[in-house]
Amino acid sequence: MQVLHELFSADAVCAAAFSLAAERGAHDRCIVMTECSGYEGVVPVVVEPDAGKATAVLPVPEVEEADEALSVSFPGVTCLVAQNEILIEPVSQPTIFVLRDPKGEMILMRCKVDDRWPELPSSGLAAAAAAIDLARSLPDGVVEYGIGMPGGTAEVGVSKRGGVLAGLSICSTVLLEETV
Repeated sequence: MQVLHELFSADAVCAAAFSLAAERGAHDRCIVMTECSGYEGVVPVVVEPDAGKATAVLPVPEVEEADEALSVSFPGVTCLVAQNEILIEPVSQPTIFVLRDPKGEMILMRCKVDDRWPELPSSGLAAAAAAIDLARSLPDGVVEYGIGMPGGTAEVGVSKRGGVLAGLSICSTVLLEETV
């Protein structure tokens, strides 16, 4: 599945894996190996067809402290995470600005499109970036966050080892339509 050339999308990876599992008639939990634009590796996705869920093991992004924000760079797109509105310098690459509250319960996202910053209802990468920001002060281990967005809540798992981000996963819920 290719949504935008050279742009990695956690949402597209989960949707493609779920769609493939459904197309093949899977009813039990299974693993679907996916490829995505902008990323050279393979992304494993655990699909639970009957529950309507797909959990992707995301590539570990590059994380850097920016002036007033945390910069989280996935293949082809960067998320800037802050707790306050900040002045965003002109950017030349695809960027999602993530404004989160202290608990990660509600985030606001804006994505740069033709020099405009329209709001997004949801984004798996924005949710993952917000969870990484929340986990910065935590010790080593694995923690899961429910990141609230206007479009729903994303379940994000963050793993740290040696004080550094070591793993990341996101669970997408697919709304299943019942046929009559």
